[in-house]
Amino acid sequence: MEPRLLLFDFDGTIAESFSQHMAIINRLTLKYGVTIFESSFSKLVYEKNLMELIKLFRISPLVVPLIVFNQRRELYKVIDSIQPVQGIPEVLREIRKRYKKIRLGLLTSNSKRNVNRFIANHDLDIFDIVYSSCSIYDKSRSMNRLLKRERLPSSKVIYFGDEVRDILSAKRVNIACGTVTWGFNSEKLLLSADPEFVLRKPDEIFDLLPENKHNLQWSTIKAIDACFSSNR
Repeated sequence: MEPRLLLFDFDGTIAESFSQHMAIINRLTLKYGVTIFESSFSKLVYEKNLMELIKLFRISPLVVPLIVFNQRRELYKVIDSIQPVQGIPEVLREIRKRYKKIRLGLLTSNSKRNVNRFIANHDLDIFDIVYSSCSIYDKSRSMNRLLKRERLPSSKVIYFGDEVRDILSAKRVNIACGTVTWGFNSEKLLLSADPEFVLRKPDEIFDLLPENKHNLQWSTIKAIDACFSSNR
């Protein structure tokens, strides 16, 4: 079944923003009385999901929204230094050129202002949808609202993300998730959440699109078809 919307996470999936986020988090947590050593924290981000990190560093639930709010503001100051993931712009432009019936979208916990600035900086004005989610823990409600707004069944959407929370959010609304291994979480951690698809290079996105199925192993083709069928 041909998807009608390819929906992407932003940080780590489209934008190579890991180092900027780590530097900002290190400053902000110190401001709110939480001591985090940037080098060890960066390693832990690969190995643990968000809730585990919050518990590990004993960050108060009341402080988390303040950190997130200020993190978005601080990120805007360095947004011009953030580059796209290597190969992503070319893949997205080719999808836009080749698949006229497939729309491209972004659903992110980052701010729309940051995302739009990045899009303008890198000539990536090819997204039909840019949606900012208020929740950093669970994007499923935002996904549901987006599906209703766009009048799309979940079976017609693939969500691409680089964190465990992306996989779990997609599962809650029966959206197939293509997890990418070049982002914030390690491949081992991502696989523990049982994503439908695993992508190790940006151009592997094409493997999930209709006219490329003839290049895949038969077992993979059946897995793709079964995934969409089960979400009907």
